[in-house]
Amino acid sequence: ADVLSPASNRAWNKSLQRSVQSLATGAEGDDAAIVHEVEKLTRKELSEKLVRGPFTLKQLEKRFGDGECRVQRRFGVDQGTKDDGSRKVRGIDNARAASLIRRQWCHETIVCISIAFVAMVARLFQFFCARLDIQMLRLLLGLDDMRAAYRRVPTWQQWYTVFAIWSFTRSRVELYYLDGHNFGHRSAVLNFNAFPHLVVALCRVLLAVPVDHFFDDYLIVDLALASLSGTDGISGQEGLAVIHELLGQMVEPKKRKPMAGSN
Repeated sequence: ADVLSPASNRAWNKSLQRSVQSLATGAEGDDAAIVHEVEKLTRKELSEKLVRGPFTLKQLEKRFGDGECRVQRRFGVDQGTKDDGSRKVRGIDNARAASLIRRQWCHETIVCISIAFVAMVARLFQFFCARLDIQMLRLLLGLDDMRAAYRRVPTWQQWYTVFAIWSFTRSRVELYYLDGHNFGHRSAVLNFNAFPHLVVALCRVLLAVPVDHFFDDYLIVDLALASLSGTDGISGQEGLAVIHELLGQMVEPKKRKPMAGSN
């Protein structure tokens, strides 16, 4: 039988819920602490409207169709500490164990930029300054980050973004789903990166902003005289923000590194 058939999905979902409960209630020490953190970060995403839920399996079957969704277990990966000293845990949805990755064929790949992008842009400016017989103009570089990137760029098949957590506060398995992308899907990398690639193309063609992206991080190398409101070089970053807003997204103000000689 096909791994994503309704019969296979129903059997897997019931088994997974028992497994989530067993693993969570049997966890001790640091493992138990991470399960608590996973619940906490899921609640935070819910408050920011980045996930939908909680649901029961019956509610999801009513929404998506009987046997259509295939649930993934969300687990936590310790990523050190945040700026405020609290623990930083990333929630990963186990698409591999749910056999979802086996059904994701990727015929393309992505090519990420490197810091050489800075030198390439500087070389172009130097070339045109020489052609115009003027002194090399001062350049600055700035960084921007897309807000809640994976979660906010939508997907089509939400019945494959369903994940399960154990709620210590309610002593039950809870199911959620994303409109956006799960951390843990092979196809998510390609599907998501199409959006910042479009943003870069629009910024270059419409606004003449020398920008490229590394996943959801943007790097701008621009003239210091590209000023706005008396701030050197800021017009490129503001243009990048406007393009996001026009497309229904936004950059994260807290993560902006203003245009400067080094960053």
